[in-house]
Amino acid sequence: MEKHEDATSILSMLDLDNIEKTISQSYYDTGPEKPPKIDAFKALIVKRLRQIPRDQELYRRLWNDENLREICD
Repeated sequence: MEKHEDATSILSMLDLDNIEKTISQSYYDTGPEKPPKIDAFKALIVKRLRQIPRDQELYRRLWNDENLREICD
């Protein structure tokens, strides 16, 4: 299985609605601290699974890899 398929299968097994609700509880509904997007959460999961050491490297890969962008929405 390729790396993007691993990330896709792992993300498909997660209850992302429940995760988004849990993460959002730490933020106010209005004001400067808006709740984080679930897409950012997915990107962090992919970063960990693919062992990407820096955010800049993740951004570069997202820019260049259509499959990775699809995984992260």
